[in-house]
Amino acid sequence: MAILSNGKFYGFLCSVKETGQKLANGVKEYVEDFMSGFAGHGWKLWEYMTGKWKLEIDTIVVRETMLVFEMLISKIRAIIGAQTISQGHGKVKSARISDDGTEYLIELEDEDVSIVAHDFVRCQTFVGDKTKLYHVEVSSVDVETKTLHVPLSEFDKDESGNVLNVPAAGDELVQFGNSQNKARQSAIYMHADETGQPAIDVMFDVNSKNWDGKVKVRMGGDIPGGNGLKGFYSVNGMVKAVDDKGAVIYELSPDGSVNLGKGNIVYSPSTNKVTLGSGVTLTWNNLDNESKENLKGEPGKDGADGEPGKDGMRVYITYHDSEEEPEIPVGDGTTNGWHTDSTESVIWISQKVSESADSGEWGDPIRVKGEPGKDGQDANLLPWIEKWNGYATELGEEYIVTPKMFSGTKSADGKLTGIAQGKDCLTAADGTTRTGIFALVDNEIVFELDPLTKKYAFRGKVETQISGKRIVLDPENSSFEMYNINDVLVFSLSFEGNASSAYPKFLIQGTEFTEYYPYISMTGKSINAKMYCSEKGSSADVTWGISENGIYHKKNNQGFSLNVDLAQTNIPIVGGSQSLHLTRFAPGFLPGYSTAKTGEVYVTSDGTLKIKGYSVES
Repeated sequence: MAILSNGKFYGFLCSVKETGQKLANGVKEYVEDFMSGFAGHGWKLWEYMTGKWKLEIDTIVVRETMLVFEMLISKIRAIIGAQTISQGHGKVKSARISDDGTEYLIELEDEDVSIVAHDFVRCQTFVGDKTKLYHVEVSSVDVETKTLHVPLSEFDKDESGNVLNVPAAGDELVQFGNSQNKARQSAIYMHADETGQPAIDVMFDVNSKNWDGKVKVRMGGDIPGGNGLKGFYSVNGMVKAVDDKGAVIYELSPDGSVNLGKGNIVYSPSTNKVTLGSGVTLTWNNLDNESKENLKGEPGKDGADGEPGKDGMRVYITYHDSEEEPEIPVGDGTTNGWHTDSTESVIWISQKVSESADSGEWGDPIRVKGEPGKDGQDANLLPWIEKWNGYATELGEEYIVTPKMFSGTKSADGKLTGIAQGKDCLTAADGTTRTGIFALVDNEIVFELDPLTKKYAFRGKVETQISGKRIVLDPENSSFEMYNINDVLVFSLSFEGNASSAYPKFLIQGTEFTEYYPYISMTGKSINAKMYCSEKGSSADVTWGISENGIYHKKNNQGFSLNVDLAQTNIPIVGGSQSLHLTRFAPGFLPGYSTAKTGEVYVTSDGTLKIKGYSVES
């Protein structure tokens, strides 16, 4: 039976579960049964910071007015299958075989062509009950016509020489690596349903269509070489944790060295030894048998026989059956109604510790049988709940009791927006009635707490707290963000651009100006990175990036950039008809005209790249 009370409480209230144990008084033992978050369970009301209280529950029923200053409704969205972050992507507008019959000409419908020559592109879709798959290398790209040239030899064929999976309009092409360009040989691959092993893979050195050994980092299921085990896998990777001030808490290095507990436990593979610091305390029970034997000294000599000991002290107890408190016993405790028989009629006891029953002094009488207690009362509801018949609506001066209610608005076309709560307070689309608390927006349920079906849902933005160190899931912006204690964004997964041409964006940035301050930003169009090494001076600061316009790299503001300039005149290169477009470099990065030899690249005073001995128009 539930109990309502107007009493105060301190700490928290929460859902509980039995432990299977009992307390000393025979009452069952319970422990907290609650997990926070959209995938959690149970309920809890607690003071999560001084003066601020939080209630986390599955269903809320409000029988009259619900006053909310701000309501955040989170919606969880999903990507079916897999998601890839790479250097290129395209959607096929049309595809045909060239006039000479040697290659496919695949026209893309994308506004910007992000696929380049020698990229490996992969298409994998389901057509009916069959899988359409082709994984090919692009030989060249005509940017003006947005056309990819792919040799017919790249496609799988049947015995008659016919292409098995023909490229067609609507095919989605995803770039995975490049046979020549090192900067286009990486990708991030997130998959949730491949053989039931969801994981995030980071791939490097993808220079062919063979992906063996290309996964260098995996977080999730089926660790390479792990016999189906799940966890974290990295090739030549490091696991490092630091505190808010940048001090290393623990570190696992690729060479096998280990640093745990701020240097209190250190293992060096070069010496094959473990070093324990001052913060480590060893106890005898923590040691194995071999260590215990090694620490034992030589057996000591037998000591001299000691003097005979005296008889020890004993505990004596005597009993009394009187309802009134008796006098303190004397002597051996068998006079004035005191006796040594432990029977059901015993009400008082006295005890002493002495060498014999006759010696020592007895303690004050102790009552061991209490007076019969008064009959208890059954737990009950408050009077105004107890009198309720369970179905009628009743109004009092300080209360309202009703089986169901709705608070909100109804539009001209009959759609409800508001809060419905109570028994059978609404009817679902399948005709079933629902009991609980439900938030409606134009007849759509956006929040539900149903104690009967145990169905709980909350759709919208999820934020672990208002500010400071927190995690934010925002389905409206399709983003996942992590903030540090200073309210600075340190990690995010999001999309950049409008909905029709959005690029996935992956961001990691450090916030503490200690020895290293990393920053990495990756989108479908560019990769940018920074590394500040403040303890080593500004000369160690490095920035670099790759975008659709070119490549740049700087160290302490000195470096170079390769920017594609299609307006420049082509320079013939020996051995083929390739073209080199002029770019702009910082003067001094390459030799000047006077020091360059014929055929070498030099930089003019205005930063123009030229080849000595060739005539090039500026």
